[in-house]
Amino acid sequence: MLVRAGAGPISFRLLPKKEKKKKRVRLSSYSYRRHQKRLEKDRAGKKTEKKKKKKSGDESTGELISLFDKIKLGIGMLPELSRRIRTRIKRFSIRVGGPDAAAVGKRFGLISGAAGLLFEALDEATRLKPLSPGQATVTPDFCSEELSAQLDLVFSIPVGSVLAVGLIFLIRFAKLKSSKSAALS
Repeated sequence: MLVRAGAGPISFRLLPKKEKKKKRVRLSSYSYRRHQKRLEKDRAGKKTEKKKKKKSGDESTGELISLFDKIKLGIGMLPELSRRIRTRIKRFSIRVGGPDAAAVGKRFGLISGAAGLLFEALDEATRLKPLSPGQATVTPDFCSEELSAQLDLVFSIPVGSVLAVGLIFLIRFAKLKSSKSAALS
């Protein structure tokens, strides 16, 4: 499976990620002296971290609350972003088969109902382009014993919508920050 994202002439691969080059391992990097130096650095770093933690005991809880507020704000923006997603169904074809006609009928009813719910959910959550007749089909196949599906869905977000949602997020974040600073004063 290959997943790409892009805007205009610029596109980049999301899945599968490119494999990173392996680093060369040198035997000289693992001498006894270098190992001792690394241990000393680790011990010195842990001592300074403990001192910092003791000094900033109350600040850590404030940072945690602030992080929680940021996460909550980001999750609150998801419906705003999902309303701006455009969905286009190029092909939605499912052929339902089974060992006998009764099993095919049951599966056909279940799958056609689920497909209707899927289209309704996509229409509510995103901007779904209207379907033309024959574009989405669920058909029973009494000769086959297996289920086959061909799905081709396209999700897109215009760049302007991403910028608008980002601007709304910044405004809400500024309001949150100003209300927190007013509460602390």
